[in-house]
Amino acid sequence: MSARCLPAVLLLALAGCGAKPTPVQWDELDYDALRDDMARPTGEVNDAHAREVVDRFAASGPTIARLAQTLERLLPAGVAPLDLPDPGGAPLSPGDPDALTTRPKEQVPSLASDGLEGTNVYAELACWGPDPAPDLSFLHGSIRVDGPSLRRETVEALAVHGHLLVSMAACQFPRGDLEGESPAYYDVDDGPALAADLDIRVREGAVEVDHIDERVLARDGVLSALYELEDGSGTLRVDFTAALTTFTITGANGTYLCQNNAEEPACALVP
Repeated sequence: MSARCLPAVLLLALAGCGAKPTPVQWDELDYDALRDDMARPTGEVNDAHAREVVDRFAASGPTIARLAQTLERLLPAGVAPLDLPDPGGAPLSPGDPDALTTRPKEQVPSLASDGLEGTNVYAELACWGPDPAPDLSFLHGSIRVDGPSLRRETVEALAVHGHLLVSMAACQFPRGDLEGESPAYYDVDDGPALAADLDIRVREGAVEVDHIDERVLARDGVLSALYELEDGSGTLRVDFTAALTTFTITGANGTYLCQNNAEEPACALVP
């Protein structure tokens, strides 16, 4: 796959003037545990719990979907593609349309250290922007992806895999600016699938309006988010697509199907 197939993605290097770069480190995501927890939510799904999760999903769901669509450009997991303008008429990167390619820089090897480490290369993806339609011009901040598997070849061939760190600061999305670091895992043999333990703060100016701290899994076009119930009684899983027209809420005792095509989502227990 040519680099031109990756608009709004930059491939960068951790370089310095004679100095060794400091490896980026993070606590890895337990991918197997996340998949098991997704498969077996522990909370009871009832009207009260469904109402709680609907309210929380109304706030965080669109941002999670847009974030998954943005990451899809580097980590394909079947999420609906972005509706983008023709690059010939509206370049997605600053400058001329040829700037849509990835741009490697000089690479300086990083030092080995205990635990997971960043590599000499990381990828940046343009943030969505403040409007409902994406504007991937790198004028609204960027999402950085580190991972031991990142090389120029793996990025250009969409062959990234394994443990990752997704980080952002002042990354503009429609609901506000996103900031935070989230460990992730990309499994090329399972779907493929992208999992993440999100730790993202949403700010409008200096005010924090939301904290998205759900674990999520994207696979075969379906997004799943695991919500911890406020009363501490367990978890409920929400399954949805990027269209957000319908979603399900699943607990240990059953599933609610919710229609999201009205001002107030309507949910009913699936027989």
